[in-house]
Amino acid sequence: MNNRKATYRKWISVIMHSRKTILAVLCIAAVCFHSCRIFPVMAREAGSTAEPGETTQETAGNSTDTDNSSENVEENNTAGTTEAPATDAPQDTEMPEDTAPDSTTDTFPVVIPDAAEGANPNHAPKVALGSAAAANPRVMISDYEVEEGKITAGGEFILVIRLKNTAAKAVRNLKLTVISENGEFLPVEGAGTAYTEKIDGKGETEFRFSMTAIHGLEEKSYKLSLKTEYEDSNGTEYTVDENIFLPVSLVQRVSVSDVFLPESSVELGDTVEISASVNNLGDAVLYNVTAKVWGDVIEEQSTYIGNLESGKRGTIDVLTKAISISDVNTAHANRILISYEDKNGKVYSEEFSFKLEVTQPVYEDLEKIKESPDYSGIVRTVIWIVVAVAVLALIVWLLIQRRRRQQKILEEF
Repeated sequence: MNNRKATYRKWISVIMHSRKTILAVLCIAAVCFHSCRIFPVMAREAGSTAEPGETTQETAGNSTDTDNSSENVEENNTAGTTEAPATDAPQDTEMPEDTAPDSTTDTFPVVIPDAAEGANPNHAPKVALGSAAAANPRVMISDYEVEEGKITAGGEFILVIRLKNTAAKAVRNLKLTVISENGEFLPVEGAGTAYTEKIDGKGETEFRFSMTAIHGLEEKSYKLSLKTEYEDSNGTEYTVDENIFLPVSLVQRVSVSDVFLPESSVELGDTVEISASVNNLGDAVLYNVTAKVWGDVIEEQSTYIGNLESGKRGTIDVLTKAISISDVNTAHANRILISYEDKNGKVYSEEFSFKLEVTQPVYEDLEKIKESPDYSGIVRTVIWIVVAVAVLALIVWLLIQRRRRQQKILEEF
């Protein structure tokens, strides 16, 4: 019992020494509690229209400051009521329950309506604290394209970008910046930025950038970053970052050299051998290279060469036939057509011309034969003489044989 009493006395002593601190904490808590309840009520009542004779009462707290704040709120409301014009509703008219401010909750309407029946018409509608803000404007890429087909390493191109304002309100002071991740694409002029003063709600605008792709790029797609900066009607700034991907193709160039043809013109009907070299002068591999030889004076012939790496060459070697006599125009109307494919299987063709003359058989020799002496009669005479001698010799031989047989018969008898 003595120990228990000693413990009680100890706790009572601690509480007595700490009573000032506990009272101070309780006072601060009371002030904070009433401040949190009074300030929203004051904001709501400041924006609402007061009825004549209407007063707002707040629960009195333990703090003197809280009571003073409540009295100030009541004095302000009473002053607003006494200053209302004579046309206001009678003093005993009460605000409908569904429109009266609720002093027991912190929720309140976003927009206070215009003066209703029994309200003060001099009070303009106000937006209360905590009203919902309008939707943020949103500008985004609607489309982009590269003019003139494709981008080649080391070549220039024009990039067209279209931006659309998807919001209902206009945006202002819009700046678009194009940024290459590793410097693969560079602006031909300027810093790669474009500006427009305004894009209307649901509107669209177009920007054009003159760009160049650096040398040494591989045949693949590269990322280009787009940064859009703009403001809404209130001057609020927005920034949107987006990416697009641009495919790069390598330069493809082919040539034909070392064309071999007969040293002189060929005659109609002759077989003609044509050989040449196909050179890959571009940066990309040429796939499934073929060559076709054709023209107005020769038959069409084709040959397969295969794939050609950059800087390599292939050989054309075909046999064709001269089918028509050439003239001034057709002598040059002969072609070597080179066809090849790129990495994606797209077919390209390039044509090269060469000259080949086809003539008639040599008629000069025939004219010489016509102009030479006619020995045909002598030849015929010689032939007749030879035939006559042969016939005479045959007759003599037959007679000799007959005579011998007769002599042999006589000797047997």
